[in-house]
Amino acid sequence: MEKNRIPIFEKGKILDKDMLDELKNLNLDYVNTLYFSKSDGVIYGIDPEVKGNKIIINPGLIKYNGELFKILIKKEVEIPLEDGEYRYFLQKVDKTLNDKFLELNFELKLLSSEEKERNGFEIFRILRREGADLKEPIQIIGIEKVYNTLNLINLKISTFSGTNLSSKLLKLYAQNMLEIKRLDTYERIICMYILNSNHEREFILKYLNLSSEVNNLDIYKALEERYLSLENNNKIEKNMEKNIRKMLVD
Repeated sequence: MEKNRIPIFEKGKILDKDMLDELKNLNLDYVNTLYFSKSDGVIYGIDPEVKGNKIIINPGLIKYNGELFKILIKKEVEIPLEDGEYRYFLQKVDKTLNDKFLELNFELKLLSSEEKERNGFEIFRILRREGADLKEPIQIIGIEKVYNTLNLINLKISTFSGTNLSSKLLKLYAQNMLEIKRLDTYERIICMYILNSNHEREFILKYLNLSSEVNNLDIYKALEERYLSLENNNKIEKNMEKNIRKMLVD
C-alpha cells in the first residue's frame, strides 16, 4: 500500500516534526494549485524503463480523477515468465482524515489478463512470451503486438490541452521518421521539434489532423499510419530511380 500524507494546518495547532517532514516531501496542496488546469495524466517523472527482466518505475507525480498521487521511491516490477498480457495500474484505495494529516492511500498493481480489472490509471502493459528477455521498442509500428516489449501506448501524459501520448513514444516516432532518407523538410522540422522539446496534445493533434475527441490509441495509430505511408513512398521513389537508371544504362 502506498500512502501520501498532506499536513493539515489550522490556527492554534502545534506544528510538529512529522508535519514538517511531510510538507518537505509532499507539498501536494501547492502542486495541485500549480497544475489545477492540467489534464489527468503523468505530470512529471514515472518514465517506465526496462532493466533486465524488470520494469523500473521512477519517482513522479500522477494526476488521476482530479487527485494527485506521488510515487516517492523507485519501483522495480518483476514480470512473470508465464505467457500472457500484464498491465500495471495505479488504483486509489481510500482517503482518510485525522488531526494532523489528510491521507491518500493507493496501490500499484500488476494484473494479468485473467484477473478482473478495476478502475485505475494504467502505467504500462506488456505481452509476455516465455523464453525471451524484456526490451524497449525500437520501432513505432506494431508495439501492441510485439511480445516482451514495453507498451506505453495507454500511459497518459498530462498537458494543458489534454492527455497526450508518452514522450518516449513520440521521440521514437521522430527517430524512426528521420531515418527515412527522402523525408521532406516539413516532416524533418516537426520531428526535430518533437525530439528536442516537450509538446502539448494540441500540437500533436494539429500535426496529425485529428479531432479533440481522440484517445492515446487513436494518436498512436495515426503516427503509425503516417510513418508507414511515408516509408512506403520512400521505397517507391527509390525503386523508380533505380528503374530509370537501369533504362538509361540499357
